[in-house]
Amino acid sequence: MAAIIWDRHLATGCDELDEQHRTLIDTFNRLCALAGRGDWNHDEIEGSLIFLRDYTLVHLETEQELMARHGYPLEAEHRRLHSDLVQDLEAIVDGFHRGTKDLTPVTLEYLDQWLQRHIRNEDFRLAEFLRHAEARTRG
Repeated sequence: MAAIIWDRHLATGCDELDEQHRTLIDTFNRLCALAGRGDWNHDEIEGSLIFLRDYTLVHLETEQELMARHGYPLEAEHRRLHSDLVQDLEAIVDGFHRGTKDLTPVTLEYLDQWLQRHIRNEDFRLAEFLRHAEARTRG
């Protein structure tokens, strides 16, 4: 699994979201590196999975607070996508902890696709809305 390279195609222009996205991408890249090493330090991988889950929750709370504060019209759908991801992350972390789920290329591909697709689609729309909302406020 190739690492995600941060570039302008992932930058939403919202500094707070972009900083959090970079942390999520760095954590994902760390998981890819750990999975590719071959010696599979279970505790190290589990710690990174837990951090990814927990930091994702922090990030999603940030987005949801911004959506609520600014009256984002697509908030309900965006929250549903967040809820689906949280359920999936919980299942991945729980399964890995119990030993019933490995960190497979399929799992890494899912996380890669979800993260990049969500940033490029949902978060770009949100960031554009926030820029317009802030411009109207300054006005």
